[in-house]
Amino acid sequence: MEEIKFKNMYEGEYMISELIKGDNGCYTHFEYNSLYDGGTNTTLLVITYNPVNKTHFILHQLNGSNGMDALEKMYNQLYLKLNLGIK
Repeated sequence: MEEIKFKNMYEGEYMISELIKGDNGCYTHFEYNSLYDGGTNTTLLVITYNPVNKTHFILHQLNGSNGMDALEKMYNQLYLKLNLGIK
């Protein structure tokens, strides 16, 4: 699989949301935490909400050099996990 690059953060969040919704019907929330001022060394948490049983949990967490880098890494990891069964 070729690693994906997004044009902007909205595209990345949309693509990840669609990947998760297609897999299990859950909705997705993104939380970014910067280690330093200016948005460098960002931790991205992907939190899912299941409307059927009204539960939420952190699906995955990872670090990136900034928000875009974290989104691209997240998409690539989730794509492999959900579509190819790779952990």
